[in-house]
Amino acid sequence: AHDLIRRANGILGYDVEQLCTHDPASKLGQTRYCQPAVYVASLVAAELLRQTRPDALAQCQAVAGVGVGEYAALQVAGVFSFEFGLRLVMARAEEMQLAAAACEQRHPSLV
Repeated sequence: AHDLIRRANGILGYDVEQLCTHDPASKLGQTRYCQPAVYVASLVAAELLRQTRPDALAQCQAVAGVGVGEYAALQVAGVFSFEFGLRLVMARAEEMQLAAAACEQRHPSLV
């Protein structure tokens, strides 16, 4: 799990764990930060499951997700690498952030 966070930090250019645990500037309210954080957190959770209960993921027959969770599900399924998925999510998040700013409305999210 720490390796995923380290690799994510290198791609993102900031400390995603620090962002998720402290977020002093309330950046998680911005799509450009929130979506990559959700992707990374989802895959850290999958990795922790793999480490603690390897049979759980080995016996998994399907994975699914909603929104950014779809990208995490595709990565868990082995469709693409962690890094490739993170770059896709970053591009998606940036474009959604720009679109929301242009429309002066926020992207709804599930809480």
